[in-house]
Amino acid sequence: MREDGNRKGYAAGGLGRDAEEAVLRYSAMGERELRAELEREAEELRARGLLDVGKLEEFCALAAPYLGAEQLARMRELIRALR
Repeated sequence: MREDGNRKGYAAGGLGRDAEEAVLRYSAMGERELRAELEREAEELRARGLLDVGKLEEFCALAAPYLGAEQLARMRELIRALR
């Protein structure tokens, strides 16, 4: 748990630390690399019965202010493809 007592690790009014790190990591990837990484992650989660598209949509909504319009559109497209 963080010192501020926030179990989820959410920064005040922002994304959680893990989510912020993911946004930074994924935003540095090229489109092909990002698509391949997300497909790999999705297959791994699907195989374990843990793929939750609703959670991805929640993440997308949280990350939206940190993304450009094109990045957001691509993220939404990827989420639709995972359905």
